[in-house]
Amino acid sequence: MELVDLLLAVRIDAIGPARLPRLFHRAGCRVTLFCPPHLAVRRSRYVDRHIVAPAIPAEFAERLRHHLEERGDGYRWVQLGDETAVRAVAERYREAWAARLLPVGTTHDLVSLITDKVEFLSRAVDHGIRVPSQRRFESVGDLRRSAKDLAYPLVLKLPESMAGSGVRLARSAEDLDLQASELENMTLPVIVQAYLTGDHGSSEVLFEHGRPIAWTNGIHTEFWPNSLAASCVRELIELPEAEDLLRKLGAMTGYHGLAGVDWIRDEAAGRLCFIELNPRPAPCYHLGPRAGVDFARAFRELLAGGPVTVQRPRQPDPKRALVHQFPQYCYRAIGDRAWLRLIRALPDAPWDDPWLVAALVRRVLTHFLPASLRALLRQLAGRPRG
Repeated sequence: MELVDLLLAVRIDAIGPARLPRLFHRAGCRVTLFCPPHLAVRRSRYVDRHIVAPAIPAEFAERLRHHLEERGDGYRWVQLGDETAVRAVAERYREAWAARLLPVGTTHDLVSLITDKVEFLSRAVDHGIRVPSQRRFESVGDLRRSAKDLAYPLVLKLPESMAGSGVRLARSAEDLDLQASELENMTLPVIVQAYLTGDHGSSEVLFEHGRPIAWTNGIHTEFWPNSLAASCVRELIELPEAEDLLRKLGAMTGYHGLAGVDWIRDEAAGRLCFIELNPRPAPCYHLGPRAGVDFARAFRELLAGGPVTVQRPRQPDPKRALVHQFPQYCYRAIGDRAWLRLIRALPDAPWDDPWLVAALVRRVLTHFLPASLRALLRQLAGRPRG
């Protein structure tokens, strides 16, 4: 199989991009990594070449532009590996080089769908996408003035969010006022949604110009550091109704590439509700084979430009359906001081990529070290602060 050149551009030390080089390698790609020097993904054995990138978003985008212009059409695919990289490039969507990298078309309306989560939710209903009952406010001040008229509990959502960072849970008007007071100096639209009970989950998806061609579904059974954050334990399921949601999202956006879709199975109504589209690769494509889905094969077919076989997930073997995610579950176990539970995450570690495992273990350990000791380690390693 002839290797094709692919560029993976990553700006932050997120877990999601860490296993992407292996996926792309299996898809027949020669992987060039464009990222700051301290990221764990740099240690992957499946990276063929590393180009040092600046961490500051505007400088990251400018250096990326310069590199791509130097290479011409040398890359078959350029993958933006995290949401901050997507945003940095999307700031310049009117420029031809940036337009080629984005997973949606380059009109303002389409770009806003991957940069503004409030805008996405506001427009999703018009495309037949079921969402929790919601109300939009054009500013935090408007929201605070209406706090007493809302039904609680509710969820407050901001235009930008990663791993739950832009989501707040308010159980009363007083609680909402307290949450909103932290944001009162920000002039931005917000959405409040009804708080639904039921299974929270996500789908890892590969889209071909709006058509879902490979995906897996998982219920999030445990989270870290709180219930509004990312999952650390998930249970893979078949969930046929997810396909309809993914088709509608694809039709709405024309999305092309890897994405993550969050949803909740509303317990009261017995139906699936859309929560969020993450316009970047999600962390669990490596679990696809457990559900009969080979993302590397699907990506290889996508790059080839010929017919693509749609891969729908099947119900996994019950013994392999529950996954304690590595290293995410390690954070949960250490936070709970439940040291023996650390071994539950070991089966999910990428043991065929030992230097990456070492980098991720180091990430776990340094996350819990005191700030002074972390600063000392950075100093000894000759790395900048930040």
